[in-house]
Amino acid sequence: MIHAKICPDATWSQTSTIVASFSDINPQDFSINNFDEIFIPDELNHTIRKYSPDSSTKWSKPLGSTYLSQPTSIFVDLSDNIYIWDSEKYQVNFWSSSNRNLRTLLSFDQCKNSAQFNQICYANSIVADENRTIYISESSNAYSHTNRVMKFQFNTTVGHVIAGTSRSGSAANQLDLPQTILLDADENLYVADIGNSRIQKFSLGQRNGKTIASIAELIDFTMDTNGDLYVLTQSDNTIQRIRQMSMYRNKENIIRSVQQSSRIHFGFDGSIYVLNEKKKSIDKFEIINNHC
Repeated sequence: MIHAKICPDATWSQTSTIVASFSDINPQDFSINNFDEIFIPDELNHTIRKYSPDSSTKWSKPLGSTYLSQPTSIFVDLSDNIYIWDSEKYQVNFWSSSNRNLRTLLSFDQCKNSAQFNQICYANSIVADENRTIYISESSNAYSHTNRVMKFQFNTTVGHVIAGTSRSGSAANQLDLPQTILLDADENLYVADIGNSRIQKFSLGQRNGKTIASIAELIDFTMDTNGDLYVLTQSDNTIQRIRQMSMYRNKENIIRSVQQSSRIHFGFDGSIYVLNEKKKSIDKFEIINNHC
C-alpha cells in the first residue's frame, strides 16, 4: 500500500480517466503497487486480475483459478507480495513475488458451522506490515463480537484482538462495522468505523481509540505520509482532505465529482484511484501540482 508524499498545495484534476474496466465482475476491493499496477479480486473466476498500464495486453491473471475460491479482499505490500482473503474458504492466502507461489497462511475451518470468537469469518480489510504481520478487520450485523480488528504474526495461526470488543458500540474501545484499516510507519492502527461515522486511531499497544475524524456517511479513506486523511463520502460524492498536522484539522473538498465509488488508493506519484461501482472501473484523478 502506498502512503504518498503530498505537498500542502497539491491539487488534482477534477475529471477522472478510466484506467481499467471490468464489465463482467463486481469487485469489492483493489490494491495498487509502486508501478501503478492494479490488482483486483475476481471472485467470479476464482482468481486475481492484474492490470499493468505499460503492458500491451494490459490485463493478466498472475494467480490461477485452481487454488482460490472466492477472493474478496486484497493487499499488496511494497515488495509486491499479495495477501488475499478468500470469503468462501475462510482463508488468508499469500502469494510470494520472489518464488511466485501461493499458499495458505490462515484457515478458519470452524466458520463453516458458525461464527467463532477466535476465528475470522467476516473479513472486510486486510493489511500487513514490513514484518508481514497481518491485520484483519471483521464486521457482521449477525454477530456482534465480529466488530473488531485482529492481529496475526506471520506463519502463526493464533491471533489476538487489538481493536474493538465483544460488543459493537461507540465507546473509545469499541467499533461498529469496521471496514478499511491502515497502518502508519509507527504501527499505529487507523480504522474506518463505518457504523459510528468516524475514523479511529489506535496507538500501538492501546485498546482505546481516538477519534481523529467524524464524517457523515463515511465510505472509505486513505492516508499520506503526513498523516492527512483522504476520505470518500456517500452524502456529497466528494473526496475530502482532512489535515491532521494543522492546528484546526481543516477539511477541504479536493475532488468534487466522485460517483458511486467505494474504495480509494494513492498511486505512486500521488494521483488518486477509486473503484467506481457504477461504471465497473478504476478511475484515476491525476495529481497536477505536487512540488515541495
